[in-house]
Amino acid sequence: MAEFLNKNLKFLRSSNKISQQELADRIGIDRSTVSRIENNEIETTIDNAIKIADIFNISLSDLLGRDLRIPRPQTQTKTVKFGDVEVTLSKNGKITDKDMLELNQFLMQERILDEKNNSE
Repeated sequence: MAEFLNKNLKFLRSSNKISQQELADRIGIDRSTVSRIENNEIETTIDNAIKIADIFNISLSDLLGRDLRIPRPQTQTKTVKFGDVEVTLSKNGKITDKDMLELNQFLMQERILDEKNNSE
């Protein structure tokens, strides 16, 4: 079904301290089926994948589409006012002074173009 399901299932189950039997009971399948899914011996149904995602309160796309053992980078945001314009910057990683300078240059160019267009 998906490349990460087996790894994610094992990771989520162990990090939440849920046994294979407990998870199987909550999904409505046999414990051996959970084991076989985790060991990538069989694929599960989409209905069971949805149940697993719901049990662990994650999206189905995260369960199936990415390795949950690797944390996502933190997104940093910063809101800056330029006169009557407010801009919110979002970046995975640190927002540097260079980023702010480039934004300021861009806004100044836009302002110059706007003033030029209004004077014509």
